Amino acid sequence: METYELLKKAYEDNNPKQGLKLIIENIEKFMEKEKIKPIECIGQKFDHKKHNAITTIEKKDCEDNTIIEEVKKGYMVNDKILRHSDVIVSKNKD
Repeated sequence: METYELLKKAYEDNNPKQGLKLIIENIEKFMEKEKIKPIECIGQKFDHKKHNAITTIEKKDCEDNTIIEEVKKGYMVNDKILRHSDVIVSKNKD
């Protein structure tokens, strides 16, 4: 409910930056308490257990199956996937 009230205040405020900052801090505290962590993926090898490949892009300077862009952040709770990361994966251009 606290987040709801903060959102209402931020919406009504002409300069909602402070309200939005408080909302972000509340969400970060919740994530820390619940052990929710983002999946780090840029520069990592594609892993179908953690990532969802949106597309591949040919690149000369990358190894095959290296994640070069994150389209949507994924999250884990302990060792369980909460949401897969949507990523773009490299394909080595010969």
